[in-house]
Amino acid sequence: MKATVIAQRVAWQGSMSWFRENIRRIRPEYLPHDPVDALDHKPGVQIQCDLMFPDDGIPDTHGHAGVFPVLVMVASYSRFMAACVLPTRTTGDLVSGMWLLLQQRFGVVPKQLLWDQRVSSCLCVGLNLTCICRSGRGRPQPSG
Repeated sequence: MKATVIAQRVAWQGSMSWFRENIRRIRPEYLPHDPVDALDHKPGVQIQCDLMFPDDGIPDTHGHAGVFPVLVMVASYSRFMAACVLPTRTTGDLVSGMWLLLQQRFGVVPKQLLWDQRVSSCLCVGLNLTCICRSGRGRPQPSG
């Protein structure tokens, strides 16, 4: 709603420039809440997982920079983050990296693992977890 309409409705008699300036200042306080801010995560329920590939690479044991995947896991409730470098992005290495971080860094197995982007749904086969994979378009797709 325009400031002039608000001024008419409240029968404002003062300076319109002052009124417009103050409406502009307080307007953000009356915007609807962003649904992303309204997410309510419970402790121990979900850990978000993703792979990243550092631009500069990671030096191997011989000092040569290679493109190694980095598994990053973030607890949805506390935002606690852990990561490890993997030798490859094969299923075996991804599952080993997940269990390494869950056991040594998180110390718990969550009810859900949320994977973004390129990770195959076959990661969750044989695990007693609910895994959710998202397509590149951001639409959740249950794995199975």
